Amino acid sequence: MKRTRGFSLVELVIVIVIIGVIAAIAVPRISRGAAGAGASALRGDLHVLRNALDMYSAEHGSTYPAILTFEAQLTQFTSDAGATSVTKDATYKYGPYLVAVPVLKVGDGKGSKT
Repeated sequence: MKRTRGFSLVELVIVIVIIGVIAAIAVPRISRGAAGAGASALRGDLHVLRNALDMYSAEHGSTYPAILTFEAQLTQFTSDAGATSVTKDATYKYGPYLVAVPVLKVGDGKGSKT
């Protein structure tokens, strides 16, 4: 009689248990890594915003962008008084300080600018 070669049931069960243990260890670490990357990206975006606000304040007599025109004042050219224009000229000589306001990448407001 010919003997067939293959894995026994015990060997297969042991391999499946080992794969399960490895997965139980790896999955939480991977999910924490993704959350850490999002937090790191958020810190980077906040740093960029702080720098843009500091530059705006330095060029506009220690004043900051208005709440209603915040995005326009940071992404367009501005005058001494903070008025905005999409083109640069002698009146609108400051900025832009950002190409675009960063979008949230983590948290409840993910995908928004607020």
